Amino acid sequence: MSSPRVLVVFVLAAIAGCSTVLPVQPPAPAVPAAPPAATIAGVWVLTVKSPISIADRDAVFVQTGRHVSGRLIDPNGDVPFSGTVDGDSVAFGMSVAVQGRDLRIDYAGTISGDTMSGTVRFDSFGAGSWSGRRKPQ
Repeated sequence: MSSPRVLVVFVLAAIAGCSTVLPVQPPAPAVPAAPPAATIAGVWVLTVKSPISIADRDAVFVQTGRHVSGRLIDPNGDVPFSGTVDGDSVAFGMSVAVQGRDLRIDYAGTISGDTMSGTVRFDSFGAGSWSGRRKPQ
């Protein structure tokens, strides 16, 4: 003869034997957010030092998130460019026609507030340096 108490113990033991305890996992660590892109939209004066000259040109930058585009204002006609801003790094480039040949010019540099500077590559003709300062509005 079984008592109700023995039956309850038996049922509880059966339930405990059939259940699974899942380990508690700690939450995944948060992935650090990428640094925000510096804002370079506006008009800048770029000083470009090539292997044969030094020239100042205005450049108008338009920025959407990390993408930049714009134009370099040149006496022979404006030259469009495009590139990216990643944190405090900037890279942009353009193609210009020189003596019937397209010449690729690529800029890479670092932004610090209202100034930026870096290196410029003139296709296979060599490299130089450049610096820029934001024009007051």
